[in-house]
Amino acid sequence: MNTKHFTVAAQIVDAVSKGEGGSINLYGERPTRGYMVGGYSWTLTVIPDMFDTYTVMDFLDAHASALSWKNAYVGWWEHKGRIYLDVSKNFTVHHIAVEDGKLNQEIAIWSLDTNSEIILDKVK
Repeated sequence: MNTKHFTVAAQIVDAVSKGEGGSINLYGERPTRGYMVGGYSWTLTVIPDMFDTYTVMDFLDAHASALSWKNAYVGWWEHKGRIYLDVSKNFTVHHIAVEDGKLNQEIAIWSLDTNSEIILDKVK
């Protein structure tokens, strides 16, 4: 068992149990500024009853290469009764984050500075 993945997975499961979304890298660090852009992996969708540390560990193991990239994080959120996990990157420049989000065909990106989503079809 990869203890680093287990520790990060346990932190994600704990956050989800508290109703929190977020991002974390494989070193247990969370970004505090900039923009989170997803679309660098397939997205895992899980119903809450099936969401546990081992499910998250499997996702981390499957995406270990992508999660080793500079500024790469695993992001999670809950929407309409489902929990989502994907690989995201942190950008400090707004227009670059928007451009990357559009290239990845994302619906939205997340602003850590305003703690809100930015719907990409509304950004020129």
